[in-house]
Formats: sequence, C-alpha cells, structure tokens
Amino acid sequence: MLQVRTEQGGDVIVKASATSQHLPREIAAHRDHLRSLPGLAPLLHASAEDRILVTRYLPGRLVEGTPEEWQPECYRQAGALLARLMVPQGTSDIYVDKILRRAAEFLRSAEPLLAPGLHAAVTRAFDSFAPEPVSLVLTHGDFHPRNWLIHQGKVALIDFGRTAARHWTSDLVRLRHQQLRGEPQLELALFAGLARELDADDLRQYRLEELLQGLATVWWAHGIGDSLQRRRQAHPERAVGWPADDRPSTAL
Repeated sequence: MLQVRTEQGGDVIVKASATSQHLPREIAAHRDHLRSLPGLAPLLHASAEDRILVTRYLPGRLVEGTPEEWQPECYRQAGALLARLMVPQGTSDIYVDKILRRAAEFLRSAEPLLAPGLHAAVTRAFDSFAPEPVSLVLTHGDFHPRNWLIHQGKVALIDFGRTAARHWTSDLVRLRHQQLRGEPQLELALFAGLARELDADDLRQYRLEELLQGLATVWWAHGIGDSLQRRRQAHPERAVGWPADDRPSTAL
C-alpha cells in the first residue's frame, strides 16, 4: 500500500498485491456496494485483473491508540457509518450450517491448542446450534478502531478487504471482547449510532459468531507464532463462560 501524490497535487492511496486474498474482495465491495455510500469509500480506480485499487486519500489518524479510542462520540459516529454499510443481502438457509462446518474444522485443528476442559466446553456450545434461516447484511468484517480514521472530529471507515454478507452481529464481536469490555458508555454510544438493539434471536446468533471468531483467533495466533496466544485464548473462554477456577495455569 502506498500514499501517492498525483500531478494535480492530490493524494491517493494505491493498494496492489499479486497474492492477497483480501484485495479482490475489497475491489468487489467498492464496485458493488460502496460507491453508493458517500464518505465510506472514495474509489478512484480498481482492476481485479491487475489486482490494483486506488482510492482518494482520507486525512486523519487511526483511532487506535489515541484519546478518541475511549470517547463515546467516536463510537456513535463509527456505529452510524456501519449502519449505512449494512445493506440487506437477503436471507440464507445455509449461513449457520457453513459456520458450524467451519467451526468443526477449527475444533479439529485447534484441539491441541486449547485446554481439554475448554475444548469440550466450546464443542458443547457449538452442538447447541442447528441450521436455520438467517437474515444477512453487508458487514465490514474487521470493524474496530484500527480501521477507523478521525480527522477534525469526524470518523471514517477504511479497509474493506473482509467485507462480506454476514449476520450484523458479526461486526460486534471484536469490539465487545476488546474496547467495549467494562466500558458500557462506549457500547451505548455504538448502539445509538447503529440505531439497533440486540433481541433474543440476535443474541443467539451473536453467540455463534463469537464462538467462531474466538476459535479462529486462537488458530490464527498459533499459525503466526503470536506471543500473546494465551491472552487471545481468553476470547473463547469468555464466550463459553468457562469457570475461572477450572482453568489450568497454562492452556497450551
């Protein structure tokens, strides 16, 4: 990714990769959905064949690591932007089944990475779900302050390489396990921007999304040799409510 100044004096962002799995998805998201959402995606040029994407440069700094990361107004604005992105994508009869199949694969590969009690608890949790129709929307897929920009008090979203049709609660998981933990005012602000509430069906689907993302996080951390792998395992622990006094001193 490069920031480039054009002959006309304007700055643009150029993304190009011959190997990235996310770039084609980001190009498709820009072309199919984001053009009609002003402020989210200032697309200038894209070529799936050449695997290149050019957008207008957005001024500002990443919210992560700044005082705004802990300010409710930032979350209200981010929630409002996400609400605009959540274009309905129809109802799927296979969405839950796909999650359960993927979870089964993760459970097999992650078994050596999880404490025996935790692996059994996560397995039981997935077993409580059965395929059912789910309403999908367009989701960001990586929604958190590292993909939010702020400039003169205004928030913008960036990086749509994981954008796809999912249940809307999937974009809540990372935030609820990181910035929103112990910060009810931030969660209230986020939901005010979203103009949504979690009903019983949403909460059940959220739990499934949370379980899958927790497993994926453990598997991903192991794959890259993440030194914080034990901390990342806290995600599936919290998802299943694994009792603290049942946890061994090390889960690896």
